[in-house]
Amino acid sequence: MGIAWTVQDGKLVAKESAGRVLWSGRPDGAAPRTVVPVPDGQDCIVLLRYEDSDAHPFANVLRVTPNGSVLWRAPLPSEEPNDAYVSLSKAAEGLVANSWSGYWVRLDEASGRILERVFTK
Repeated sequence: MGIAWTVQDGKLVAKESAGRVLWSGRPDGAAPRTVVPVPDGQDCIVLLRYEDSDAHPFANVLRVTPNGSVLWRAPLPSEEPNDAYVSLSKAAEGLVANSWSGYWVRLDEASGRILERVFTK
């Protein structure tokens, strides 16, 4: 059974194939900006809107299960006080993100660990 992940009314929503909502919410109180389904068809990796959080720095890339549990939070690539991720995508290299502090990172989908980090500014 695959899970369909969407964003509706500022919430992350997990639906089963029959359309029944399994979970809906705002992880860490922040709206989702980008949702990347995990290839196993169950979880997703989500980039939360950093503008919605008072936490600074804000580790805003999470792996979420269909019941809303957070499996991991990707660490930030720098220790700058205002750092957060600003983009997330699935690319030929794998799961990649860019940070406010100017880093491009490649993340491990299973653990959230940073596999590669490049300063781009």
